[in-house]
Amino acid sequence: MAQIETNKITFGEFIPGLKQFFKLLPSTTKARKEFEKIERTTFVSMGSYIEEHAEKIPHKTALLFESERYTYREFNERCNQVANFFLSSGAKKGDVVTVIMENNPFLLFTIVGLSKIGAVVSLVNPVLRGSVLEHCVTIAHTRFYIIDEDRINAFEEIRARLSLSPSVKLFILSTRKNASTKTGYIDLIDQLKNVPVANPATTKTIKPQDLLCYIFTSGTTGKPKAAAIDHHRWISGKYAFGSVMELTPEDTIYIPLPFFHGTALFVAWGAAIHGGAAILIRRRFSASQFWVDVKKYHATAFAYIGELCRYLYNQPSCPEEKDHAIQKIIGNGLRTDIWKSFKKRFQIPYIFEFYASSEGNITFLNLMNLDCTIGIGLTPYAIAQYNVEQDKLIKNKKGFTQKIRKNEAGLLLGEITDKSRFGGYTSEEATEQKIFRDVFKKGDAWFNTGDLVKKIGFGHAQFVDRIGDTFRWKGENVSTVEVEEVIDSIDMVNESSVYGVQIPGTEGRAGMASIITDINPESFDFLNFTRQLRRLLPSFAVPVFIRFQKEFETTATMKRIKSKLKQTGFNPGEVKDPLYVLFPGTPEYVRLTQSLYSEIVNGNIQF
Repeated sequence: MAQIETNKITFGEFIPGLKQFFKLLPSTTKARKEFEKIERTTFVSMGSYIEEHAEKIPHKTALLFESERYTYREFNERCNQVANFFLSSGAKKGDVVTVIMENNPFLLFTIVGLSKIGAVVSLVNPVLRGSVLEHCVTIAHTRFYIIDEDRINAFEEIRARLSLSPSVKLFILSTRKNASTKTGYIDLIDQLKNVPVANPATTKTIKPQDLLCYIFTSGTTGKPKAAAIDHHRWISGKYAFGSVMELTPEDTIYIPLPFFHGTALFVAWGAAIHGGAAILIRRRFSASQFWVDVKKYHATAFAYIGELCRYLYNQPSCPEEKDHAIQKIIGNGLRTDIWKSFKKRFQIPYIFEFYASSEGNITFLNLMNLDCTIGIGLTPYAIAQYNVEQDKLIKNKKGFTQKIRKNEAGLLLGEITDKSRFGGYTSEEATEQKIFRDVFKKGDAWFNTGDLVKKIGFGHAQFVDRIGDTFRWKGENVSTVEVEEVIDSIDMVNESSVYGVQIPGTEGRAGMASIITDINPESFDFLNFTRQLRRLLPSFAVPVFIRFQKEFETTATMKRIKSKLKQTGFNPGEVKDPLYVLFPGTPEYVRLTQSLYSEIVNGNIQF
C-alpha cells in the first residue's frame, strides 16, 4: 500500500489525554468488574435494568419526545403492556417480531416489552421498499409484524409475495382515525388500552445469551444481512459506553439517530440506562432544529454519526449553538477535516468517538478525548497490509499476511477467540464470508471489518476509508450490489456498475452509476428513470451521478474493475463519457457541465 499523509498525536497532546484517562479509570474499572460479575450471573437483561430503574428512580425522566414525557415508572409500565399483550397473544421466547417503524416512543416500548418475554425484534429500516424490504422481512420466520401507518403502503407492495400463513398477525401502529381499517391489520394502540401494567414474570427468565434483536447491516457485499444481537452484547455496550459518558439521572442525552441502528440502540441508549439518564428522541434528524431541541429540552449530551456532524457544521450560525448545556458527545465517523473546528464552534468539551459494528468483535474508544482519533483498541485486533486495487490481503512467500509498516493504512481485523466472539449473521454463508483464516499463522481466525485504518501514535488509530462493495453515504451503508440489481432491472439499462465517489465538503461517498445502454444519452428518459430509482431504492441509495459507458473493464474472472472509475470520479474535464447529476429536490438527472462541476466542488451546491 502506498504511503499516506499521517496525523500523529504529539506528546503535548497525549499528556492531557492521559489525565482524562486516569479521571475515567475509577468508573471504567468499576464497570468492568460489574460486567465480569454479570457474565457469571443467570438472569440479567435489557428489561431487568428498566425494571430496576422503575423501582429505584421511578419519578426521574426516562424519555422525552415532542410534547410527551415518561418517567422510568411510566416507561416501564408501557413496556409491560406490550409484553403482557403479546404474551396473551401467544408470543413466546424465541419468536421473531418484525418491526417497521420510525423513531417514536412506541418503538422503544416495543423493543423493551418484547425483550421481557424473550421475543426477538427484527428492526427493519422503515425507508426500505421493494425487493430489499422483502428480503429483510423474510430473513427469519416471523409470527408478528408491527408496522407504523406511514409504512403500510410499502408493505402492501410486497405482502402478496410473502405467502403469509393465516396464523401470522399484522399490527398497525395508528395515530390517525380509520388508519386501521386496512384489510387484515389490527390496531395495536387500541388493543393495549386495558392491558395490565405489572412486570411480567418472564423478565426473570431471560439470560444474557438470549437473543434480543436483529440489526440489519450491509456488510461489505450483497443485500442487507441480519446480525443476531443478544442481551449480553447490549449489556456490554451499556457498561462500556456508560462508564465513559458518566451520565446521571440529572442528564439528558439527545439521540436524533434511528433506533434500528446500533449507535442509538446500544451505545447512546445503553449509556443513558447505565446512569439512569433521560433520552430525547426525534422522528427524524433535523439540522435546522437540532440546537433548538438541545436548548428546549436542556440536553447535556448527544449521540452522533459523522454525517450528522457535517450537516450541523454546514448550517448557518444560530444563537442556540453556543447557548446550550452540552458537555459531551458520543458517536462515530466525525471527519478529521472538521473535527477541531466543529469542537471549537459548538463549544463541546468532550468528544467520545468510538469504532464498532453491530455484528463485529472489535471496539475502539477515544477514552482520552484526543482529537481526530477513534481511540485505543479495547479488543484484540491487527491492521493488515491490504491491496485496495486488487481488493485482497498482501501475502508473503509463505502465504501469510504482514502487519502494516510505518505511515501505512491497512485493513482492520478483529481476532476471533473464545473471549472475543464474532456473533455473525442469520446466514452461515454470510458469516463465513466475513472471516479470514490462516492470516498471520496457521489456525488463526479474524473478523474482516472492511475498513482501512492507520496508527497515529500512543496506541491510537484513525479511520481512513471503507473497502469492497459498500460505501457510506448520508450515514447509511450502501450496497453496490443492491443498487446495481435495481438499475439493471430497468428496461432502458443493459448493465450497470455502481461505486462511491468523494464530493469535497461531504461525509462519505456519493453514489455513482456507470451504465451501458442502447439508447443515446440525449434521448434517454431520465424522468422515468429517476422515478423508478426513487420508487425502488431508499433515498440514500439513489445514485447522485450517472456515467454512460460503452463497455466495462473487467478482470480475467469477469469481475468489474471499479478502482479507475472511482479515481476519475465525476469531473467532466477528465471523463470523456457523458455525465449526469441528480440535484436534491429535482425531478430528474441533468447533464453535468464543467460549470456545474465547479459549483459542486466549491461547495456552492449542497448534497
